[in-house]
Amino acid sequence: MMTLKEFGENLKNLNAAYEQLRKKYQKPENGKTIEVAGINWLVLDKLENGYFAISEDFYGRDRKFDDNCNDWKSSDLRNELNTDLRKKIENELGVDSLVEFERNLLSLDGQAEYGTCRDYVSLISVDEYRKYRKFLPNRSKWWWTLTPDSTACNNDDTYVRVVSPSGCICNNNCSSNANRYPKKYRFSLVDKMQNKSMEIYEMLFEANRTDIKNYKRDRLEMQTKAIAYCDELLFYIEMSYELNIISEKSVEYWSKLVSDVKHMAIAWRTKDRKR
Repeated sequence: MMTLKEFGENLKNLNAAYEQLRKKYQKPENGKTIEVAGINWLVLDKLENGYFAISEDFYGRDRKFDDNCNDWKSSDLRNELNTDLRKKIENELGVDSLVEFERNLLSLDGQAEYGTCRDYVSLISVDEYRKYRKFLPNRSKWWWTLTPDSTACNNDDTYVRVVSPSGCICNNNCSSNANRYPKKYRFSLVDKMQNKSMEIYEMLFEANRTDIKNYKRDRLEMQTKAIAYCDELLFYIEMSYELNIISEKSVEYWSKLVSDVKHMAIAWRTKDRKR
């Protein structure tokens, strides 16, 4: 015969089990977080046949988009998400838990060369990022979208649009350049170079948005910071060469790109000072 104490313990365990099931299978709300397959997912929308959600802990620095091309349809990352991650989710929720949906691979400059594809797990596009921006807080690191900057027909099949830590839409190489670097440098030197590139973009972007009539000093400070960040990035590039990570040709190419941005920023600041 069950004692009162044992009955109380069983009731407590049943309540705990019920609470876990309720949290697992409750209908999620837009802007709320749910946990599936050990991953936190931010619900963005309720659709006709399911929910549209994005992983909260998925960042670009941890994975490359692809080694050679910015076409999501053939990318390594798409294959990973629709095999390994899909299997992980279906093992927990069942084989019919994910709904296949169409992805539009239109490039930022309007090239439709890549067409569309259908995924079970995918990245969001730039248009979707804009649509659901109110639910997407700024992160501490940048992350991929599936939107290419342009396509091969426009002589650009390497750059993909990413979301920076401040929420700005920027460019990044599809390989993220990590495959060029030995593993011991990927989360130190590579991170510094990528983050510094983003900081340059963000400073110039914010300076351009700042009204010179009312906030001239702030605008000049942002321009000065961007110029200083260019010098830091040039230092990291030179360091990569000294460590025999990149070739002399790569140093010349990358340094020219950064120096061009630096000189344009200096010219811009000089012009603003005279206004």
